[in-house]
Amino acid sequence: MNSNQDTCEVIIIGAGIIGLAIGAELSRKGREVIILESESKTVQHASSHNSEVIHSGVYYENNSLKAKFCVEGNPLLYDYCKKNGIDFRRSGKLIVANNEKELSSIEQLLINAKNNSVNEARILNKKDLLALEPSLIAEYALFIESTGIIDSHAFALTLEAEIENSGNHIITSTTVINGQYNGNKWELEIGGQDSYVINSEIIINASGYNSLDLAKKFGLNNLPETTYIKGHYYKYHGSNPFNHLIYPLPEKHGLGVHTSSDIENSLRFGPDAEIISKPD
Repeated sequence: MNSNQDTCEVIIIGAGIIGLAIGAELSRKGREVIILESESKTVQHASSHNSEVIHSGVYYENNSLKAKFCVEGNPLLYDYCKKNGIDFRRSGKLIVANNEKELSSIEQLLINAKNNSVNEARILNKKDLLALEPSLIAEYALFIESTGIIDSHAFALTLEAEIENSGNHIITSTTVINGQYNGNKWELEIGGQDSYVINSEIIINASGYNSLDLAKKFGLNNLPETTYIKGHYYKYHGSNPFNHLIYPLPEKHGLGVHTSSDIENSLRFGPDAEIISKPD
């Protein structure tokens, strides 16, 4: 590390949706923030390659942070979209079941949903399903009304604008090489051949699937193992026959191949789940 050093109160590593959302919230609170992103643009990985779903919290273990943040964040995200003119659709989700064993599984999901305070959830029979989705063939379904979709790109741009309008900065094409804590602040080595150092009181690692590798560079121990899973989507070129998002029962490594639609209501199927050794 060289002597060319700058100082910032909070540094966030990674400009995906998580990093941008944290940066926007801290900016609202008057904190000094720099977000560092290794790519040439923001939201280039998982944040722009997903189903764009606003989830409800039905799946997550009771009292877990995932359950807490999902249930609390669901109405907050809808409110944020309304206030900032971001397109969304509160379409609702159907998790389908086609036999008694699968019915028992969605009944357990309903119990879990209620334990997580997801109150807008109920089981529908075949007659109720046909009234909602004439093109869907299923015996039962768990209907979660609070699930929806969002224009994730517009969401990201709005967060970026909040950060930059507050006087804070997002720096792209910038790689964090290393980091160390000297007792009262962090020193981050940035760049490569022409590296420099930024000092910060607080470091937030929001670097997605690189987060564990980065944590190891910082000397952190007792980190969880990483399983990398790659998914593929398949676009349907006809008109979308569904009014809701249609899901199977969840699988070990994901929520199963489901339907998803964007703000323009085009239909996709996916993602599948392929375990890989490292991201492409």
